Amino acid sequence: MAIESVSLEWDGDLGDDDATSATYCERYRVVFDNTDDPRVRKLIAMSAAAIDPHTGLQVPKGFSQHIYSPWLIVRGRHIRPLGPMDFEIDIEYSNRADYCTNEAAAAQFINPIDEPWDIEYIQWEFTDRLDYDMDGKAIVNANREPPDPNLQEEFGRLGVRITRAQEFWDNRFMDDYAKAVNSDAFWGYAPDECFMNRIGARRMRMGDFFFWQATFEILFNPFRTVNGITIGGFQRRIRHEGFRIKKWEGAAGSSAIIIAEATDDEGTRVSQPVLLDAEGWELEEGQPATWLDFRTKRRVSFAELALE
Repeated sequence: MAIESVSLEWDGDLGDDDATSATYCERYRVVFDNTDDPRVRKLIAMSAAAIDPHTGLQVPKGFSQHIYSPWLIVRGRHIRPLGPMDFEIDIEYSNRADYCTNEAAAAQFINPIDEPWDIEYIQWEFTDRLDYDMDGKAIVNANREPPDPNLQEEFGRLGVRITRAQEFWDNRFMDDYAKAVNSDAFWGYAPDECFMNRIGARRMRMGDFFFWQATFEILFNPFRTVNGITIGGFQRRIRHEGFRIKKWEGAAGSSAIIIAEATDDEGTRVSQPVLLDAEGWELEEGQPATWLDFRTKRRVSFAELALE
């Protein structure tokens, strides 16, 4: 028999409590007889084999839970020799979850599932076509021609990144929600105003308890009216313009609507696209441009994620 005894030493009972975490230490003493290989004693003392043959007392292993609190977890184990047969092992317990970035979330002795979520507000940026200035004036030259290529402008909007502990994770969320927009009201925003930019989870461990660290990154772009035009949301938008227009053809009383090449006053095909109204007719001079919206992203209910 290699191990003669394992005992719990009173002088190693230390503790440190504050508002965000708890740390406790215990000290064990492992005594060997002289029937083992001295070169492996420190390894045996730190292994699962460090058990008292008479009382069954065992040196706690990494990630072990404290006997009186399942949320005090072995975070560190330090050994030092007292002599050729005796070794002291300091065991450090902590309830501090490694995944948690919110200092206020590490309350005392609690299940990580019950901890507050980490909520981070972010700014996301995108570049969009710019056709009007801040005063609503069309960006064109003296001959009413827009620049080619069109001006691009950077815009910033609000987003939120939520990180929380979950007991379960369903991979279906990745397929259903990634790059989708909300079909119902969410966080005070109307349908189509929220976009799931990123969604994912990583398995975590706290003692013998396994859970998932889930992250959701959601971008917001509320609808609003600027210069009489409704913008916002996450649909794709193009200005209604082109080289073909609707026009009447034929004698009075028998004329019909056709689609023809757009021409200038001299009958020459235009070299720049002309603005069209909602029906495809050429806009009259000075009329504001119209826009076409296309819904290209999946719409799903964000309520199933229980993020509110």
